[in-house]
Formats: sequence, structure tokens, C-alpha cells
Amino acid sequence: MKPLLENWRKYLKETSQDKPVSIKDVHELADALNIPWDDDAEFMSFTKKLTGESHLDKMTGDELSVVYTALNYLNQEETKNE
Repeated sequence: MKPLLENWRKYLKETSQDKPVSIKDVHELADALNIPWDDDAEFMSFTKKLTGESHLDKMTGDELSVVYTALNYLNQEETKNE
């Protein structure tokens, strides 16, 4: 988890020109990465560990950004290892 915390800025979606991360953004990224998210116990456990909340619809914008960032990070790490 330490590398994620050290490198989080380069994976953030939100910039001054972009809108904040939405639930739809997280769903679309998870779909693109072939990660099941709809009532998926593993995904909900992952998000709970990251944010303290397992359901995206109960998260703040900052918490959604954390989940989006983590998914991007995992994708980048997986891509590097291929």
C-alpha cells in the first residue's frame, strides 16, 4: 500500500480542468479492467479497506477519487509486470 500512497498524484483523475470522479467513472474503469463491481464481495472489501465504505453510492467525491486512483494504480502495476 505504501507505493500507492507515495505515487497517488500521478494517478488522480481530477485536475483543474476535469470534473470530480463520479460513480460512473469508477464503474467504467472497473469494467475496462474487467473487474466485477456490482454486488461483488471482493470489490466491496477492496473499497472498504481503502475508504471505510463498501458502497460507492455512499462515498464522498474524495473517497471515489481514492478508489479510482487505486484502480488506476493497480492497472499500471499489472501492465508493468506483463
